[in-house]
Amino acid sequence: MTLDANHDHKTVPGALLDRRRVFDCLWIFLIWAAPPALLHPFQNTPFVDDWVYAWPVQRLIEHGDLRMLDYSGSLNLVQILWGAIFCLPLGFSFTALRLSTWLCAAACLWGTYLLLQELRVSRRDSLIATAALGAYPIFFVLSYTFMTDVPFLTAMIWSLLAFGRALRRQHDGWLWVAVFFAAMSVGIRVVGFVLPVAMMIALLVHVGPWGRRGARFLWPTVVFAFFGLLTWWHQGHTEHIADLTLIPNAPETRIRYLIQYGLRLLPSMMVDTATFLAGAMG
Repeated sequence: MTLDANHDHKTVPGALLDRRRVFDCLWIFLIWAAPPALLHPFQNTPFVDDWVYAWPVQRLIEHGDLRMLDYSGSLNLVQILWGAIFCLPLGFSFTALRLSTWLCAAACLWGTYLLLQELRVSRRDSLIATAALGAYPIFFVLSYTFMTDVPFLTAMIWSLLAFGRALRRQHDGWLWVAVFFAAMSVGIRVVGFVLPVAMMIALLVHVGPWGRRGARFLWPTVVFAFFGLLTWWHQGHTEHIADLTLIPNAPETRIRYLIQYGLRLLPSMMVDTATFLAGAMG
């Protein structure tokens, strides 16, 4: 297998390339399905603090009322609705929620492979990178929980894949798909907010007139509107169960620490982060 990242795409016809990618995705899924077949990880029990995110699903399934715990640090409405779909057939269970995240992880692996292929990475290197993600201990373990990490990564990867295709093909449909998945990522973890910002910058300065024509660079602002609606909705759908003032991981405490310490330490943290990234990525 050649080391040339563009060799596969230059020598393989488009139709054959698409069939090969389908074949590769099938093998990715079959390999990903082997560990749960051997380990039986879909137990009906919480893991770490995913019970916080599971509680709204249980309330929705059993009472038809969608609310979120005040202890939750994520506005993960999208993940809650996704998990509820898997609980509809047999009722609420952590088994169903774990399965929902595992399928997200499979989609994340597919998205990683297809994103690398879209970036003209060789087939071999795309598969190696996908395998590296699947074997990464944190990703592997959290794929069998109802934590927010894997669903967020899945939405982010598919947003990047769609956006890459939109830029390369200058295709409006793919751009809207990218905006949709960016909104889904924000609906799981707030840090997805960086995606529409990056999209706007790329559309303004990277793809020439197409990105500015028809105000396409403003299309990602739909994500900001979605986040605003989500924040407004959350204010009236929070279940307050206790005084969380002294709880370190409570949202109010995190905001207080951000104001007291985070902004003051931000300059040095940025230097530390840039140094780490320089060593890790070159």
